[in-house]
This record gives sequence, structure tokens and C-alpha cells, in this order.
Amino acid sequence: MLFVTIITYAMLIATAFFGVIGWLQPRKTMEMLKLQTVGGHTDGLSEVRGASGALFIAIAVAAMIWGGVATAMVGIAYAGAGLGRITAIIADKAGSQTTWIFFAVEVTFAVFLIWAGLFAGA
Repeated sequence: MLFVTIITYAMLIATAFFGVIGWLQPRKTMEMLKLQTVGGHTDGLSEVRGASGALFIAIAVAAMIWGGVATAMVGIAYAGAGLGRITAIIADKAGSQTTWIFFAVEVTFAVFLIWAGLFAGA
């Protein structure tokens, strides 16, 4: 089970790291995701800092503290992101290499973290 714990923590640390980038580097995140602010308004930066940044830090840290169901909930968050991503790939014809890579990461993290949190005791 040590291997499962190591992989779980690696995924949670990666999740927090992704969050730090979104939180502290929203413009870089928006550039990578091909998003932009409109008409000089910075609401998009706020959205990225919150929904793509600090939120991921908070859920990753909570899972590292409480484990179990909290870890599974991080996996469920990734499953939701994956559902949104595959919807965009199909409905919006947004199947770029980047979106497929993000989808693969989301599905991988979702499956592993849900399993680890609910069944492997991570």
C-alpha cells in the first residue's frame, strides 16, 4: 500500500501545484488555455485565480490532511472536469492535442484518486 500512498500524494501535490499556477499566474494559465480578458475587464483573472487556482490548492490540501473520502472527492472533481472536457471535445469540436492531454490526465487522476480514497485507504 506504500506505493498507492506515494502515487496518491504525488497526484495531490501535482493538483496543488496546478492550483498555485492558476492562483498566482492567472495570465499564464489563461494564455496556456487560450483564454483572454475582454474590454479591459479583469473578471476572467478572478475566475482563473479562484476556480482554476486556489480551489485546487484547497481540495488537494484537504485530501492530504483527511485522506479517504476527501481524496475520493478530489477524484470526483477531476471526473467532473473530464466530463466537461469530453463534452467540449465532442459538442464544440475542441479536440486539440492539448484538450486530449488534459482529458487523459483528468480521467487518470479521477479513476486513481476515487479508487485510492474509497478502496485503498489512501
